[in-house]
Amino acid sequence: MLALRSRSRSAHRGLARPCPPNLAGCLSKVEGCLSKVAGCPPGSGDRGMVTAEFAVVLPAVVLVLALSLGALGLALDQIRCVDAARAGARAASRGDSRGAVILVTRRAAPSEALVSIDTSGDFVRVSVVSEPRVAGSLLPAWLRASSTATAAREPSDVQQ
Repeated sequence: MLALRSRSRSAHRGLARPCPPNLAGCLSKVEGCLSKVAGCPPGSGDRGMVTAEFAVVLPAVVLVLALSLGALGLALDQIRCVDAARAGARAASRGDSRGAVILVTRRAAPSEALVSIDTSGDFVRVSVVSEPRVAGSLLPAWLRASSTATAAREPSDVQQ
């Protein structure tokens, strides 16, 4: 009874309880057997496990990051294409020359964007198409930023 009280008092003081001798011996024997089978020293069964998991997950994380950056870049290019097409249509509707319309449109468009101008009757249509620049090889070929703006030509004021 005295031995039990002293053992419980030490447990209350924050000291760890000793493992029963038969269980401790059993665990060491199992660990020793496993290390002999695996050919590694005792206690090294989990060594390197986090590194291996990280090496497997890292390419997936990089791929998701690249696709996310590609989608964000494509969204920004889409906004720039819309702005460029509107600016070009506005310039063409004012009666600016074809070269001036292309210059205005290319300034607002993403780099290497294709600009086309089409006139039909009293309307002018400006189209801007841009291929993905960021992670373009990872995105499908049909996915691209594009916009078309149409504007009515303003009547020319000829004053004499």
